Amino acid sequence: MNISARPAVSGDIPEILRLYRLLSAEMAALGAVFVVMLLGRRLAGDRAGRWSGLVLITSPHFVYQHCGRTGEMDSTLILLWCTSVFFVLKSEEDRRWLWAAGVCLGLVGITKHVVYMVPAALVAALPLLAARRWPGWKWVLCTLGIATVVAAPWYAIQLARYGAVFVDQYL
Repeated sequence: MNISARPAVSGDIPEILRLYRLLSAEMAALGAVFVVMLLGRRLAGDRAGRWSGLVLITSPHFVYQHCGRTGEMDSTLILLWCTSVFFVLKSEEDRRWLWAAGVCLGLVGITKHVVYMVPAALVAALPLLAARRWPGWKWVLCTLGIATVVAAPWYAIQLARYGAVFVDQYL
């Protein structure tokens, strides 16, 4: 791939969009590696954090086939999903981190599909359930409410714009 100013000068907009899509997927993949390292470090120490990042960045499926190099949204999905888990773990220190987790879960619903919000929320809640540090229903409902507030406008716009076609093909 030739990364130069030529597409911008010639007005080849689809080439610019393709480049943007690839770069955003690659940046999200690198962000996911960083967040996985933070998760490993938080859960099992520095060495585990380094190993978890190394394993993810050297996984051929992650790098070449499905996330980083293909321009798919899966690297963004993994980044947001892992970030929501990290924020849930941080909420053991301060419950307000659950609000950030709610924002990430809402963005998960926009990134791929609303159905992905359910397993993402369950995976994000696992560390608290395993440690028996349930924050209480008030915090859980607030987190889910924030996720809904983040995701709902996109779905409302698509429904208003496409109507039954959106419901039939997407939902």
